[in-house]
Amino acid sequence: MLGVLRRPAEPRDRDPETKFNLRFLSGTTTAGVETDFIRRLATLPDGAAVTLIPVQSWRPGADERAVTNALCVIHPDIRGHGVGKACFGSAAIRAGNATASIGDQTFGLVPDDVRAIKATYADGTVVRAPVRDNFFSISPGGSRDIGSPGPSRPKRVEGLDEHGDMVVALTP
Repeated sequence: MLGVLRRPAEPRDRDPETKFNLRFLSGTTTAGVETDFIRRLATLPDGAAVTLIPVQSWRPGADERAVTNALCVIHPDIRGHGVGKACFGSAAIRAGNATASIGDQTFGLVPDDVRAIKATYADGTVVRAPVRDNFFSISPGGSRDIGSPGPSRPKRVEGLDEHGDMVVALTP
C-alpha cells in the first residue's frame, strides 16, 4: 500500500535529524520500533526531518485498544513549538483517516494511488500540494509555508490521482 516502505533505505533515512525524532516515541504508548523501515518523509527549511517510524503496536490512550503495525509520523514545528506526532493503522490510511496537524500545518499518509492533495479552507482558499513518499503536508499559505497566517484547518481535503481526479476524501 505504501511505496515509501518498499523503497530501500537511503542515507538520509539514518541521519542524525531523522534519528532525533525517535525520542518522541513513548515507551508507554509504542512498542517494537521497526528500525529497518524508518524513513525521512520531508526536510523542513531549518533541516529538521519529518520522519515515518513504523512500530509493532501503538496505544492512543491508556483505556484504548492498541493498533498493531502502526505507522507513526513525527512532524516538527518549524517555529520550535514542539512536534506533531500521529500514528495510524493501515485501515485508517486506506480510509483517508491518516491525518493530523501541528499549528496550521495539516499532514498525513496516503496510499500509492494518491499523487496530490487539494485542501479547501473556510475562507475559500484552495491549496494544492504534491504527495511524496506517501506523505503530504499542507497549510493555507502553501505546502512549504509552515506557520503562515490563515485558518488553521481545512474544511475539505481530497486525495487526487495523476489525472487530478479525487481518489479519496481525507479527514481534515
